[in-house]
Amino acid sequence: MCCSMFLAKAVGLFFLLVSAAMLFHHNYWKKALVEVAHNAATMAISGAIWLVLGLLVVLTHNVWSSDWHVIVTLFGWLMLFQGVGRLFYPESFARGIKSMMDSGKFLVVNWIVLLASAYLVWVAFFRNMNM
Repeated sequence: MCCSMFLAKAVGLFFLLVSAAMLFHHNYWKKALVEVAHNAATMAISGAIWLVLGLLVVLTHNVWSSDWHVIVTLFGWLMLFQGVGRLFYPESFARGIKSMMDSGKFLVVNWIVLLASAYLVWVAFFRNMNM
């Protein structure tokens, strides 16, 4: 688990910044994600990127514990499923994105990701400062 802290920092900051941007400009991001879902080239490229990122996290940090380490693992699996979904099931994935945007789940999911990633950032950067 030597890479746990590095991954907590990298994954935590990435998802914190992305989810914060999506919450701050949610109408823009809703439109952008629907457009991405309907562009085959963008879906293929983003699927390959998500697949690689997910594999890197899952293969180096597949830790199922009852502490913060599992959040890194869950984000890794989330990235891996994003990649597989975009590459192998692009039409279904696009419908799922559109459905999520129409149903209002977009904001709920972003708040969950923001809170989980904020916790990771706190653990990685600030928890052990006074120890």
